[in-house]
Amino acid sequence: MRLATLFCFVSAASALLAQTPTPVVAPGSIPAGAARPTVWVKGPAVASPLLTIHPKSGNWVNVDEMLKVYGIDQLPGQGAGATIAIVDAFDSPDVELDLNTFSTLYALPACTSANGCFTKVDQRGGTDYPARNSGWELEINLDTQWVHAIAPLAKIILVEADSNYNSDLFTAEAYASTVASVVSNSWSGGEYSGQSFYDVAFAQPNVTYLASSGDSGGFIGYPSTSAKVIAVGGTTIGLDTAANHYAILDPVVETGWSGSGGGCSAVTPALSFQKPLVPTACKKRAVPDISMDADPNSGVLVRDVLNGGWYRVGGTSLACPMTAAVVGIANGLRAAASKQPLNNTLKHLYDFGLSGTYYRDITSGKAGVWPFVWNSGVGFDFVTGLGAPKANALVPYLVSLP
Repeated sequence: MRLATLFCFVSAASALLAQTPTPVVAPGSIPAGAARPTVWVKGPAVASPLLTIHPKSGNWVNVDEMLKVYGIDQLPGQGAGATIAIVDAFDSPDVELDLNTFSTLYALPACTSANGCFTKVDQRGGTDYPARNSGWELEINLDTQWVHAIAPLAKIILVEADSNYNSDLFTAEAYASTVASVVSNSWSGGEYSGQSFYDVAFAQPNVTYLASSGDSGGFIGYPSTSAKVIAVGGTTIGLDTAANHYAILDPVVETGWSGSGGGCSAVTPALSFQKPLVPTACKKRAVPDISMDADPNSGVLVRDVLNGGWYRVGGTSLACPMTAAVVGIANGLRAAASKQPLNNTLKHLYDFGLSGTYYRDITSGKAGVWPFVWNSGVGFDFVTGLGAPKANALVPYLVSLP
């Protein structure tokens, strides 16, 4: 195992036991030039890891429900023919075991190194894995399990950076660009004047890059503010807490999540295709672009045996890999039609503006704390961007592109 510099994330252990949603790594707890995972945890799913867990009961959204909420259940392909890379820091030693325990729980296809579905590499593409870190481990497990949940036939390549410093994360990013057509990044650091230096890691043609918009409301960070990355914000799905089986409300009620990172970049210039839609006061790149479920109160199950078992988690760390999986489904269908993977996907999200055909406009909910509070409203907003994808319409459009 490669020796790596470890940061002391004192919040991680207490967050795993919390019943009030808590970030696994607290904002402001990392040094300059580093990033933190944007996963939030509500606590263990059961009081004891020895207790049996039922996947379709409890205060979480199960896989079938998530697919239905976004129209993903109406799509063919399930990601077959696509490869999705996940970039994270540090190592999750039992990530493959946990992925397949999760797959068994939800009756998903096995995703193993033996059958070619899952591959884990270090930031150089080898097997010199970094040190374990409990907070990043939960992030890694969330990313792999929920990419697989949304696109169960896609191949997954987990690229583990030696540390959470930008120099290592973007080395991993550059490698991921060479082996996948979609790259998911559920982490964020602060904005800074020289951040565009790392944009070269997002330059591979026919690769779609996505990043969590953050989990601190009105605050945003890099890489979500890059002009080359789809910034993914967060929503809350309304739950019927009295239900004994399927917990989501019917019809679906979706609002902006209070932690969804959003706002106007201080560094990245405005994007021409965003200008007609974003608030006029924003003269630079606006964040997020699109959103999916992120509230840990309407979160999901994640298996992490080394941290103690099953957890209820959320954050834009959930929204980002799920959105990446939706893009993966589109790329798989494009491959079946003898087309190249998507190119300039960020721009194409804006091709029809705020069309209700392709997005569910999220018109209520707010994020942040004073003086950085954003409200969800009609049209583009700094909480959910264009809104939540209607994948059953958006994916066919993306497949239809040249």
